[in-house]
Amino acid sequence: MKAVFITGASKGIGKGIADAFLKQTDYTVFNISRSNTVVNPRLQFLQVDLSDKNALLNFNFPDHDYEKIVLINNAGTLGELKHAGAMSDTSIFSAYMVNVVAPHVLINKFIKHFNDLIKEKIIINISSGAASSVYDGWSVYCASKSAIDQMSRVIDHEQDLINASSKFKVYAIAPGVVETAMQQQLRKADEADFSRKAKFIELKDNQALYTPAEVGQRFVELIENTESIDGVISRISI
Repeated sequence: MKAVFITGASKGIGKGIADAFLKQTDYTVFNISRSNTVVNPRLQFLQVDLSDKNALLNFNFPDHDYEKIVLINNAGTLGELKHAGAMSDTSIFSAYMVNVVAPHVLINKFIKHFNDLIKEKIIINISSGAASSVYDGWSVYCASKSAIDQMSRVIDHEQDLINASSKFKVYAIAPGVVETAMQQQLRKADEADFSRKAKFIELKDNQALYTPAEVGQRFVELIENTESIDGVISRISI
């Protein structure tokens, strides 16, 4: 059997990826999240609040000798859509916990737990075009995704140096613009906090958004054929 661990698989892109993997009969899917909405005998729910420091530190991956293991750090939050100086300090801490600290801790635990497996081991961090773009009101999200990209580059480089014979393959993949609750949040934002709101309304009006199901299926295809992934940092196309 193969296993895929997905953070935030209860909604949005995470649920789309989980649903797509559940169609692959040789995969067990693990949802690492606060809540679970997917009912399937091949899905196991690992309840963790990724914004809770103690819950995250106490989390452990289950033991199993899978022939292929995948970690997808999908969970993320746009955070408070405000300019710096108008943001809640608490919201900044919380968003960075979910967007940056949790993925890094989980990667650390994942590598430590499964390092001795001489089998296929893949880590995918969900990135965004925001990693290299400037959007007012998005300072936390843009910085988070930039951190995710650099984290992925460094860990991939480390694997080449110390674990080349059975390395964890590490990627940061941007899924494009997907119709999720985050997009709804952007379309409802106050233009005083986010001046480019009209662009995202236009994307919706022009039906230019991917669906979570489309993105999920594309991730299955990439994970089943990692040679087709265009480098550590890439963006999917559908």
